[in-house]
Amino acid sequence: MEDIERAADILLEGGTVVFPTDTVYGLGAIASSDEAVEKIFDIKGRDKQKPINVLIADFEDILKVAEIPSREEGKLMEKFWPGPLTLILKRKEGVANAASSNGETIGVRMPNSEIARNLIREVGFPLATTSVNLAGDQPAVKASEIDEKVAEKVDFILENDENLSEVASTIVEFKDGKPEILREGEIKRADVASALLEG
Repeated sequence: MEDIERAADILLEGGTVVFPTDTVYGLGAIASSDEAVEKIFDIKGRDKQKPINVLIADFEDILKVAEIPSREEGKLMEKFWPGPLTLILKRKEGVANAASSNGETIGVRMPNSEIARNLIREVGFPLATTSVNLAGDQPAVKASEIDEKVAEKVDFILENDENLSEVASTIVEFKDGKPEILREGEIKRADVASALLEG
């Protein structure tokens, strides 16, 4: 907890932190600050036209970053969260424009990682997060794999190599009430279809 508290203090001051999620190591900043989120893009050399996701700790955090989800979106949340599902939702005011590349939507995910979720709880606001690697390189699944060029630019690295799946999250966006799989990861297309038929 001491490291989590230190990391949270850095994030609240507008800094950047590397931390383990349930898939790979993430590079995060508080999602309410454009200045903080822009540091992520600069550190990675990421195209600022490519939005990054927001990680939440608990279901009530959704309303800090997005409008009320639809019934269908809610079904997927109940089935797959916490876990490797990213939902594209309508962005709420108060979320850094940089995270959504000035768009109207934002990717939201609840990771199945107590370290990540406890960090978000300690900060008190969701974190804009992307994989910790230089643009075009492979994401780090161990602290030792974090690129030195990235490591020297971030403010803190929270290390824990346990339970990283190494498989990207599945990204789903509803358009006209129908789900569109933007990226198929650990959760398969058939899993999404089955969950929507339940209840």
